[in-house]
Amino acid sequence: MGRRPVPPIAWLLTAGTGVALVAITIPLLHAHGTAWFFREGDAYLYRATALDPFGTGKSFAAVGRTVEIPYRYGRIGLPFASWLLSAGRPGLVPWWLIVIHLAAIAAIPGLAAALIDSYGAPALGGAVALASPGLLLIHDYVYAEPLLIALVLFGFNLEGRNRPRAALGVLAYAVLVKEIAALALIPLVWRALRRRDPWSAAAGASALVPYAAWSVWLRFRVGEFPFHNHTVSEAFGWPGVGVHQALAQGTPDHVVVVSMVFATIVLCAVGAYVARQVPIGGLSAMLAIVTVCLGLNALVFESETMRLLTVPQVFALLCLVMALAPKTREAKV
Repeated sequence: MGRRPVPPIAWLLTAGTGVALVAITIPLLHAHGTAWFFREGDAYLYRATALDPFGTGKSFAAVGRTVEIPYRYGRIGLPFASWLLSAGRPGLVPWWLIVIHLAAIAAIPGLAAALIDSYGAPALGGAVALASPGLLLIHDYVYAEPLLIALVLFGFNLEGRNRPRAALGVLAYAVLVKEIAALALIPLVWRALRRRDPWSAAAGASALVPYAAWSVWLRFRVGEFPFHNHTVSEAFGWPGVGVHQALAQGTPDHVVVVSMVFATIVLCAVGAYVARQVPIGGLSAMLAIVTVCLGLNALVFESETMRLLTVPQVFALLCLVMALAPKTREAKV
């Protein structure tokens, strides 16, 4: 694709989204302070991790979540970034978490626009990334999903503009934000193997080294690998088992939740077919499989499921926009 210039609409989408988020956020901060963004659940734990990124998670005991320490510390990307930007000063950590979170949301439509433009689709279609309900739902909770999506989009933009090393560096960091980002490496490695380019395939796989190194460090620091934690097995399982359990047990929001899951699977499958010539198509296919394998723990409450489905929905929606790209501009995979 070459190093195509970033279309102006990409900057406008990011600026417009950023202004809207600031307008919404200022009243919340004025009324509630930074605590509003960490008032419950995972958001609270991200702040706890960011305040002591190289610790042992002792603060988790305050909310009875000590068994999750390896799992939460495994997703060190967002907490570490805020700790680094705040120079380790505890009073600034929550502010930087909020800034990174909002900046990531603002960047998503712009990065999406730049990416699909590089594939020949209308850049304005990047705005469709904001159509995922979960993305807007979590604007006032600090979660990892927005940063994960923004980093993967950025990495694919760099890769599409012939900057493979920079792309792999960004994707390696994305895996540290949330391990599901490793799926973004599969289309790149697969393409390299199809081209009989083992060095590029090995380079793609090497993006997992930072996460592997951090996991080993956690094993010695807190006594368990992050991916061995029981939280992982509860969030994922055999295909369809989680949905079956949600229906059988009649969980509080099971009708809406199961409907969202099936809709997302279909969306990802169609998107994967439409954009099968480009990396986001392969990623959409991988995310469809992950969605099928969601466990009961991820399907209990509507808001939680909606947040988790944000990642597959955003990439699937962008894949659908690729249907507007002229066939003559399809990227080679």
